[in-house]
Amino acid sequence: MDVESLENIGINVARLLCAGDIKTVAQKFGYALSYNRDIASAIGEDLSRELKKVGSSALNAAGRPLAISVRYFDSNESNLFALIEVRIQTSDFASILVELIVSTKERDTYVTLEDISAIGTFNEICGQPDN
Repeated sequence: MDVESLENIGINVARLLCAGDIKTVAQKFGYALSYNRDIASAIGEDLSRELKKVGSSALNAAGRPLAISVRYFDSNESNLFALIEVRIQTSDFASILVELIVSTKERDTYVTLEDISAIGTFNEICGQPDN
């Protein structure tokens, strides 16, 4: 898969999350950190927790990621192929990082939601102290 195809996957995940369609994200991508929880519930709980960390209540409804990066892994025995990192703006101008892992097995390619994490508040990102 080329960079553009992987970036489009990241854009799709951002749009789904921003639209609140966590069920579709869960069905299409699973969640590596669900830890025996219902996958959609785990994504929703973890997203809510990370939003609270940056003082936000929701992702930006526009659904456009602030940045997407794609990095390829060197050949490995775990069949890890690439990492897609999607930075999504929150409604309060903070950022959430969504990480997707792309793996391969024979001719099949799999994309899994790996992690959701808070990056920082608007002021932290811009280098300004919070009041």
